[in-house]
Amino acid sequence: VGKTPSLAPLVVNGKTKGYQAASTLAVAGDAVIAPFVADVGASGAAQAGALVAVRISDGAVLWTNTDRRTGDELGAGYYWAGAAPSGSDIVIGDEAGRVQLIDVATGAVRSTVELGTPVRTSIVSGGVDEDGHEAFFAVGRAPATLVKIVRSGDELAVAGEAAFTASSTSTPVIVGSRAYIGGVNEAGQGVIAEVDVDTMQVVRVSTVAAAEVKSTPLAISSGGETYLYVTANTEPGALIRYRVSTGEAAVIYEPSGALANYSMASVIADAAGNLHYSNDSGT
Repeated sequence: VGKTPSLAPLVVNGKTKGYQAASTLAVAGDAVIAPFVADVGASGAAQAGALVAVRISDGAVLWTNTDRRTGDELGAGYYWAGAAPSGSDIVIGDEAGRVQLIDVATGAVRSTVELGTPVRTSIVSGGVDEDGHEAFFAVGRAPATLVKIVRSGDELAVAGEAAFTASSTSTPVIVGSRAYIGGVNEAGQGVIAEVDVDTMQVVRVSTVAAAEVKSTPLAISSGGETYLYVTANTEPGALIRYRVSTGEAAVIYEPSGALANYSMASVIADAAGNLHYSNDSGT
């Protein structure tokens, strides 16, 4: 509906660095929130980034918050991140390990909690707790930790933590009182972790693949069973089904030939019960 100005390229050590749209868009009221990252170094730490709010009705840019790393700071920008709406605000995590409450209208930061490790997942809403506070869940990258954060007024506070594996960039899915999250263990194997979000205790961590599960688990309940569908970041880019009642995983589709490649994609289901995902073969 409107043309928005692009972010100006960065010049770092004489080299031009563009911004990457490597994160998830979020809708909050009449605004789309778009996170960006720039200048991801060889160490994997992002050096810069931006958060942009665009009004849906006319395409106008409401505000742009830029972020730049200096010295030995942890990181900057938004890499595989995504926001959760909270009233007229959003909650989002970043490369600096901060989870922030941000005013959608102005871009002002209302509150910040520090996790100490990058947040490379979307923030997930956990509804309202027994005290009437909004709850949110973030995943700290390494060591992989599910963090429960509550909002009281305009303040965020950590209400519980559960370390579950070596590293994770998987956005959790919550079914009842359980959170299910992908990740990778110290041996480099892909795992699915189950965390009780009421007690913030790790219930089980199951090895499901030969490489990291970066995808968000798709949860489907059928016949009294809950199944999770994930991908793994290795060839052939198979589709994996995890049965919650037994903790067992099975490959239910395995691409071959030109279709075989790494996959970080999350699986979606359509109304007819078909599952859809992609891998690095471009298919």
